[in-house]
Amino acid sequence: MPTRRTWFHALGPYLASVCLVVLLSLPNLPLPFSDSQAVLVTGADVIKNGGVLYRDFRGAAEPAAFLFYFLGGALFGYSEYGVHAFELLYHMAFCGFLVFTLRHEFTHRWLTGLAPVAAIGAYYMLARPSSMTVPEILAAFPLYLCIWFAGHTWSTSRKRAAGYFCSGVAGGLAALFKFWMAPVAFGVWIVAAVIAQRVNHHRSAALLRQRIAPALSGFTLMLSAAGVWLWEQNALADLYRIAVSNASLFQGQALVNVGDPIAALWFVRDFAAWILLAAVACFSLQGRLFRRPFWAGLACWAAVGGVLIGIENTPWTPNRFLAITPAVGLLAVRGLDRLLSLVRLTSPASSWRVPVTACAGTLLILSPELLNWTAKARALTPGAVRNEPAPVEFFQRRMDTNYDAVRTSTRFLSAPDAKPGSVFVFGSPILLWLSGRRPALAVNGWDLEGWDAQQWDAVAAQLRAQPPAYVFVDPGYESLIADMCPALTAWLKSDYRAVQTDGVGVWYRHEPR
Repeated sequence: MPTRRTWFHALGPYLASVCLVVLLSLPNLPLPFSDSQAVLVTGADVIKNGGVLYRDFRGAAEPAAFLFYFLGGALFGYSEYGVHAFELLYHMAFCGFLVFTLRHEFTHRWLTGLAPVAAIGAYYMLARPSSMTVPEILAAFPLYLCIWFAGHTWSTSRKRAAGYFCSGVAGGLAALFKFWMAPVAFGVWIVAAVIAQRVNHHRSAALLRQRIAPALSGFTLMLSAAGVWLWEQNALADLYRIAVSNASLFQGQALVNVGDPIAALWFVRDFAAWILLAAVACFSLQGRLFRRPFWAGLACWAAVGGVLIGIENTPWTPNRFLAITPAVGLLAVRGLDRLLSLVRLTSPASSWRVPVTACAGTLLILSPELLNWTAKARALTPGAVRNEPAPVEFFQRRMDTNYDAVRTSTRFLSAPDAKPGSVFVFGSPILLWLSGRRPALAVNGWDLEGWDAQQWDAVAAQLRAQPPAYVFVDPGYESLIADMCPALTAWLKSDYRAVQTDGVGVWYRHEPR
């Protein structure tokens, strides 16, 4: 029977790696919300107050992301700390599953402890306010489950069919976080089926019965469950319009979108070592790697995800690349395992070279991430916030100066003489969230450049029918509103009075003449 010392030595490195990820996450807990996070947490707050997603509040995000914020807020509070703490628990479950499933995948078993750092720790080290708790990184856990269930070696055909059904359910959940994760899941199942046919010589009928059909059944079940729930709430049509809008982002595009190469340079710069090691894993092992559906699935995740990012008809942002960084990180650990095996083969008598090489390589890989994480951690040290009456707000101001300006701009809405009621914001959704008021309309006034004449007229009619207590107008949108909907500008001048003007914008109070 194993002794306590045996269990400690067996589990110690894995527990240490998970604890390291927790440590790396701590400076990120008070990070301020970005615009996309503000949309998600506002939608979650609407659900909490009895509203229906996509009917009472429409945001261009998938339903699982809103429900994630709703659960985080229900458990820990609808705040930066609450949502980010729930995300940490979610990622801890991911890290635990990584350790459990990868413990026999590496020649150097202790490298399993590096997998959580590669998949999630790097994300926390590089996280900025705009990249925290975004759907791209939240979809990573169910997508990994999809790959593992499809790539695991099952002992019987019945277990294999059940495994692929679970893979389909996980793939459906990943798609509910981010719709364009669906092609990645399909690619994983196709690659696994090709390997089974060419390497294991499985017949087409068996592939269809034991793999493809169960996977598609699980996938369909997951999406159907979400669809039925939204249909009962009379919100399915609104979600369909969002899905069609998202799908149109991929139509008629070249293979490479060069609209914003800075984000691609960010990914290459900060993940250069990861990318090189992932290439080692893919090319040095060649045929042996792609005889394993699991590792081929991870490579498919990185490849298909990269192509989808490239053809998406939106500017590249670092958030987009978070969709593939866990796959690249895990492949990089596999590549490092291969390099360490080569070091051992070339110098069998010098066993000390393997751990030294591993330590040096790990520090090299993490160097860009460590620099970013150190800056955040230093801003939260007792010396940095010793003389600050509000340490969290001071930290948020250092991380995002605009966040503090927005908080100051909305503070008057909490004054005793402030008019009660809803607000409508033509500008950043952070203003709506920090105002503490309910949204006046289901639609939010963010990204007005994409509105057509019909949408402008509909919003103007709804605002006139149910005038909010306050309306905010971003300076950058004043001329756009005047050009696209002059009647709305005239209505603001006749029924509202400017009560606060600052660097953020103008707040109007409803005072009809």
